[in-house]
Amino acid sequence: MVKLYLHHFVTTIGLAMFSCSSIAQDQLTLLTGDVANQNLQHAESDRFILSIHVLGAAERWAQQYSANLPKEAESAKKHFLEIWQSKREEIQDEIKSAYQPLLYSISKNINRYPAVVINDRYVIYGVEDVNKAYAIYLKWVEKQTEASQ
Repeated sequence: MVKLYLHHFVTTIGLAMFSCSSIAQDQLTLLTGDVANQNLQHAESDRFILSIHVLGAAERWAQQYSANLPKEAESAKKHFLEIWQSKREEIQDEIKSAYQPLLYSISKNINRYPAVVINDRYVIYGVEDVNKAYAIYLKWVEKQTEASQ
């Protein structure tokens, strides 16, 4: 069952941003555990702006670096420090990119995936097809509008 959840994000920026009466294009953020799927090829980009956060990226990054390290702990530490000294900025960027999706999901209280976050305010769990999630959201908005009239 797909449910739409309203998340109240209490940040000054969030409150200021959502006090606006209209948004030109909706912002959708897909949180997925795996690399982008086929459904993203057909995302209606003229109706919304899409960001993709792959939650498994941090684990894959760690596995990638671990696979190239010696098995013995001290040797692995020494080898990694040598790599760190020669590629520090590159590694920092990789770490930041790998952990960004996880930090985003924690900051938005997303507790499972797949999930589609709409305008940093609404969450639809259990749907990885962004077009379907957006259609669910638009239908919900329409019902809310009808109910308020």
